[in-house]
Parts: sequence; C-alpha cells; structure tokens
Amino acid sequence: MIDSIQQFIPIKTTRSSNIDHDGISFSIGNKIQETQEHIFHEGSLENGHKPIIIKVYKEPEDGVTEDDVLCEYKSELEAIQVLDNLNLGPEFIGETNVNNRPALLTSNGYKKLSDLPHEEVLRLFTGESLRLIKESISSKAQKLTSSGYSIPSFELAITNNTNPPEIIFINPLKLKQLKEEDKIKETKRIIETGIDKIENALRSANTNNCSSSRSNNFLLLSSSPFGLTTFQTHTSPTKTRFEDKYIGKVELIERINHGNSSEVFHGDIVLSNGTVQPVAVKILHDKYISQHFGWEYCLSGFEQEERNARILEEHTNGAKVYGFVNAGGNPGLAFELIHGKHSKELSENDLKDLVTENTIRSAERCLQELASQGYRLDDIQFFIVDKDSETRKKGDFILTDPGQLTFISNPSESFNFMWNSVRGILKITAQ
Repeated sequence: MIDSIQQFIPIKTTRSSNIDHDGISFSIGNKIQETQEHIFHEGSLENGHKPIIIKVYKEPEDGVTEDDVLCEYKSELEAIQVLDNLNLGPEFIGETNVNNRPALLTSNGYKKLSDLPHEEVLRLFTGESLRLIKESISSKAQKLTSSGYSIPSFELAITNNTNPPEIIFINPLKLKQLKEEDKIKETKRIIETGIDKIENALRSANTNNCSSSRSNNFLLLSSSPFGLTTFQTHTSPTKTRFEDKYIGKVELIERINHGNSSEVFHGDIVLSNGTVQPVAVKILHDKYISQHFGWEYCLSGFEQEERNARILEEHTNGAKVYGFVNAGGNPGLAFELIHGKHSKELSENDLKDLVTENTIRSAERCLQELASQGYRLDDIQFFIVDKDSETRKKGDFILTDPGQLTFISNPSESFNFMWNSVRGILKITAQ
C-alpha cells in the first residue's frame, strides 16, 4: 500500500467546464495491474470522495527511449481527452507524476470487460441486453468517427454507476484523425472489434453455450457438419458475382477460429490439377454488421481483404492466398493452413519455446518491407509457427488479419508503430 500524496499539474481538459481539479490532492492506493510499460493504481480525490485510476508510465527499457515514452503518453492523453469530451470514455481528471514518472488520472467508475467474472458476463450479455450492447457499440463508433477521429486499439469497460450499465472505451493509446472517405471503413472496424471483444468474453465465460446461443440468427450450411451459420436473410443476387471468382468447392473439416464477423475452418479444396489442398477458409457469417452496412458492403470488404492478404503474401512472406471458394453456396477465402500460435494466444511458455533471434529478425524485416511499400497494419496480429513443415519452420513470423491494412505515406512512422506493437507482444527488451 502506498500512502504518498501527490499534486496535480494543471488540467488540460475536463468533461464539464465547471469541474476544476487543479491543485487538489489525491492519494495512491493498491497496485491493481502492471504491464511491461505501465503500472495501474487505485486512488481517490479529496479524502476518498472520488475513486480514480492512476496510470503510471514506467522507465524505458532497453531499445526504448524516454522520448518514445513521452510520445506514447501524449498520444494517449489526447485520445483520452477526446473520448471524455464525446462521453465515450471515463472522465479525464488530470496529469501528474508519480515518483518522477508521468501519469494520467481518470475516474474509476467502471469494470474492464476482461476483468468481469464469468457469471456477470453471462448475465450482462444475453438476449435483449446483448442486442442493446451491440447497438451501443455501433452508435458510439459512429459518434467517434463522425467527429473525425478513430482509435486504432482500445479496451472495453462496463460502467458501475449507470442503470443499465453502459459500454465505454478505455486505454485508447492513440488517436487517429480521419479523412472523410475513411469514416465508414473505420466505423465498421471499431464495431467489429468491439463486438468481437464481447463475444470473446462470452466464449470464455461459457464455451459450451457459445454456438447454440448464436445459431438462431443464421442459416445452416448444407455442406457443413458443424452447423456453420451465415446470412439467412441475405441470399440476394449480389452473391452470384462471386461465382466467377471461385477456384473450387471446399469440404470443411473442423472449426479452428471464431470471430465476430467470420468463422475460420480447416478444409480441403481440389485444385485445377486435381490435387487436394488443405487450407484455412474464412467465411462471413455475422448478420449484425450486414444490417448496418448492407450485404454488398460486406462482400466488397471481403474482396478488399483478399487484395490486402495478397499484399502481405508478396511483401512479408505472409500466408499464401489461394482465392475465393464455394462453401455451401457462400463465399469463403482460402489461405495456406498454418500451424502455429496466434499473437492473442501466446503464453509465457510459448514465448520461451517459439521466439528466437530469427523470429525477431524475421518480424523486423516483414514490418520494414511492409512500411517501405507505404502500408501499415493498425491492429497487429500474427502467428508464430510451432512446428516444421515443407514450407515453414518453427519460429517463423507470419502476419495475419489484413483487413486493417492502411496506406501511410511515412514509412518510418508506420514501421515504428507496428514494431512497437510486436515488440510489446513478444516482450522484446533488447535490439
């Protein structure tokens, strides 16, 4: 327990102009979380009358400079202020320093989604309440992008002091200013990311009930032994424009991943030379996104994802893209089947077993090449190969999820943004 008293430096902004915390003391309580870059403490203003969260930026480690830390600090400060002003995040209280390290203070009237007990997740995100939560994420995403901003990464939290509880964005890290032509794309990305976080929490809380709880929304694929589901109400002729793109039909074998707007399956396709090729097949399924943006928009996004995937294949040794396949009458995108650990699943043991100097150098080369071509992945996801095959070696670094590939004119900025993300996930502390 730390009982030291700190003082605020001048407040940059507050939600309401008649709130002024400048110079008011606060106490620091228990450490509630520590990451590679930050320490989070509970605290309170004015003798405990207002609970707060204190996020302290740690001393830079090897390969990171103090300027890097301050740049991240200023970026997050700007993002938190914008979310506060738009009523999309916690109240921004102020800036300070703790043990000579910069720190940000926000209100503590919420629970992180990732910290919710399983029984509370199941209680909050079922039936009508789940529908309302999804609509809330959609409206908040549209409010943010219509203001000309986006947040490349974020976490979700549930408010404690509202009835019913509200979803808010926390830990935004960085703010991105949008051009008018990018607003729809970014709105869709934030909605998909937010809903994916909700459904990941649901799957963790009750894996056995996940498939059955979703099945009423969709149409069963006749060719799937797994009850794969897709758009029941969107069998419009726009689907037929994919028919001339199909390289063949796919036989689905097992589900290997489940996302907010798609399912990924292990399957077999028969190539033109008669060879049976094992593949990973991504198939659209979520009706919610299509209802907001239209089936045609979803299909266009799927085509853009194929183009982006080919960019990763060409410039970063990414997964081979075979093309579109017919999955029970629905379009699927077939990729090379990679055996490995996804970046979201990497444990401490995986890092020790799989990540070598070659992995790190391969990751750095991939990102440098991608940045040199003018591209950036706003949400870095990748695989580390976990066993040797004919084409891959254990420890290989493979970028994935190309849907969030954007064009950036500054290669150095793009590389630093992506490399910092990868470095944090792989816990790289030395160059």
